[in-house]
Amino acid sequence: MRNERFFAVEGLDGVGKSTTVGALGERGYTVLTTPTELFKKIRPMFENRDVRVRFFYYLFGVMHAGHQAHGLQRHTDVISDRYLLTTLAAHEAMGLPSKWIAMCKPLLKTIEKPRDTFLITCDEEERMRRLLARGANPIDIKNLEINGAIMEGYFKWADNLGHRLTLIDSTNLSPHDVADVIQYRT
Repeated sequence: MRNERFFAVEGLDGVGKSTTVGALGERGYTVLTTPTELFKKIRPMFENRDVRVRFFYYLFGVMHAGHQAHGLQRHTDVISDRYLLTTLAAHEAMGLPSKWIAMCKPLLKTIEKPRDTFLITCDEEERMRRLLARGANPIDIKNLEINGAIMEGYFKWADNLGHRLTLIDSTNLSPHDVADVIQYRT
């Protein structure tokens, strides 16, 4: 099911996702994150586990965010800072066996589908500069090895699941400029 007032923002670390989503929140959008606040409390228990266990934690977090978006979008525009495409692309890049994702296909079809998913991209040199400026964390460093596969996964999963994907290159844009583009398209 596709919600007309529900949107997602995806992209690699350092492209400006969270700052852009924050700017949209200041403009009246209801902001969700995945995992949601409820799930963030138990995140440390799953972060360094087997990739299959970690995947289910994030997948259920996405399902919870989608459930929240379904109710909220009746009254307001809702934007999610990361959503289903990141969960699938990142875990597949981390080595999640294809059969695990195939096993979840019926479940994936029940997850709320955003009207549009904005994939924010950025020149690699600029993205690295931003990561270093904000203080790259261990997850950022670890993800450097799999970022190419994650990017490929965004396109693959958007196509497989019928998600509308709109690319925005943030290389020469401020997060507020990117928010302007998203707001115009929503």
